[in-house]
Amino acid sequence: ASISGGGRLTLREHSGLSGGVRVYTATDDFKDWGFGNCTIPEGYRNVRRMDIYIDRFAIIGANSVILPGVTIGEGVSVGACSVVTRDLAPWGIYIGNKRVGDRNKDGVLKTYERFLAESRK
Repeated sequence: ASISGGGRLTLREHSGLSGGVRVYTATDDFKDWGFGNCTIPEGYRNVRRMDIYIDRFAIIGANSVILPGVTIGEGVSVGACSVVTRDLAPWGIYIGNKRVGDRNKDGVLKTYERFLAESRK
C-alpha cells in the first residue's frame, strides 16, 4: 500500500488497507490554470490537497484507490480494485462508489467484544 500527497490520512482502530491500495491526499486539477506534474513547482500547478478519514472496522480491498477529501464510514468494506471518489456511508459494502450490500454491524461488534475479552486473559 502507499500513501502520498502531503495531506492527513486518519485510520481509526481496526481499519486496514489491503495490498496494493493507493491513498492520495492530493491531486493536480488540470481543469483551470495548472499544468505539469510533481516535478514542476507548486506555484505552476493547481494542487488540491484534502484529508482522508477512514473510520474504525473499515477495510479497503486490494488495489483500490482512495482520492482526496473522502470519508469512509465505520464498518465499510470496499471491494478490490475500486476507485473511491466520494464519502461512503457506514456499514456498507461498496464496489467503487456503489453500495451493493450491508455488513453485519451487530455481528462485527459482538466479535470485537469477544476479541477484547479474550485478549485480556
